[in-house]
Amino acid sequence: MEIDADVYVLADADMTYPADRVHDLMQPILAGEADMTVGDRHSGGHYAQENDGLCTGSETPLYKGWFNRFFNAKLADIMSGYRVFNRRFVKS
Repeated sequence: MEIDADVYVLADADMTYPADRVHDLMQPILAGEADMTVGDRHSGGHYAQENDGLCTGSETPLYKGWFNRFFNAKLADIMSGYRVFNRRFVKS
């Protein structure tokens, strides 16, 4: 099955990401300013308070710094499961 859309939204089903913020992620896509946007669980501080398990700290500053440097990115949450893509990004 092939899905054809102007904007594609990917969100983890664990309710970690607020659905009402999807319009914030879509805005740069719809304005033609980005091919992909990435949600962020960390900047608000609530994720760390609610998730203090062993596996939640997998994004060490060193790994995140390496990833951002290697891909010339500025991601605060490199393991984010909340992303929005435009058609060109998905179809390529």
